Amino acid sequence: MPKVLLSRFFIRKKDKDKAFATLFYRYQAPKHGVDMLVSSQVKVDVAKWEEALSSEQAWLRHREENGSLHLKLQLIEVAIMDQIKDVIFSKVELEEKVLAIAEPRIAEGLRLKQQMEEERKRLEEEKAEQERQQKELEEENRRREEQKRKNAIWLYLSQFCDEIADGTRLNNNQRYTSGTVKSWKSFLKLYEGFDKERVYMWQEIDRKFVARFVAYLEEGGYMAKSVNKYLVTFRCLVGNAYKDNVHNNDRALQFFMKKKVEEHQKAIEIYLTEAELDALYKMDLDGKKREIRDVFLVGCYTCQRVSDYSDIRPDSFVTTQGGNKAIRFIQKKTKTEVYVPIMNANLHRIC
Repeated sequence: MPKVLLSRFFIRKKDKDKAFATLFYRYQAPKHGVDMLVSSQVKVDVAKWEEALSSEQAWLRHREENGSLHLKLQLIEVAIMDQIKDVIFSKVELEEKVLAIAEPRIAEGLRLKQQMEEERKRLEEEKAEQERQQKELEEENRRREEQKRKNAIWLYLSQFCDEIADGTRLNNNQRYTSGTVKSWKSFLKLYEGFDKERVYMWQEIDRKFVARFVAYLEEGGYMAKSVNKYLVTFRCLVGNAYKDNVHNNDRALQFFMKKKVEEHQKAIEIYLTEAELDALYKMDLDGKKREIRDVFLVGCYTCQRVSDYSDIRPDSFVTTQGGNKAIRFIQKKTKTEVYVPIMNANLHRIC
């Protein structure tokens, strides 16, 4: 007669020479391709377990003597069969159920530990999510501030002045002259007084904006011709920024209209006669006063820009083909070559 199967739990061959070993349960269903080995998490006396399996009488005796052990094994087997019947089989879940039956205290400890670990992870994920949201908010605020800063008129004007000064920006492939750079820096200083908080944006430029700018200039005591000069400069700035794709306010240029200069607003024309210039030349001065007087007279005698006549050298004095004495200039602003006749001998003596 074939040997009766007293229990589906068994000790693995490699563990049979030990004093105590863990019982395993094997479930096989060839039709469904299932062959699963499950640890019961229960250890037994190897010799006694093997003896119990020797006969039905020995098995009944072992069950009577180890009632709690067999109850655990029975519950474990039920748990295995129930888990296998589930639509979605989870070995991890099965092992947890088996451990809860075999070692409830250990299982509870692991459950609490897992619960604490899950809570820790939840808190960490929650914190990470809050930090992520905060970082996104800060980044969004930074982008908005950066965008506002990029759209600020002051920023472009400041960069424009730096670029024409260091040669990064050219005028018809030529560097801006020192006089032009100085003029733009003066406008920058003027604008900083108008836009003290540096908050005005290109899209704000409209008729009212230009009116505020004009009012600022007039309150500062600027004459109508000076106001017009700064309106032209501002309009030039708006045009350059538009070409550079800094803004798309294509209506801005039309608002910078020159003011009409009334007769009473015109400055009195002031000039010196030849006799007055000669008297100034003959004044007995020395030191810094004499230097200042001489530079002033050179400007009067040459009728050139200060950037040009301040750079006169000995080789600047030439004789034209017609035999006339002259000073040769390469004008810094226009890069034009000019010959200025020496109409007064004082000019040559001063130089």
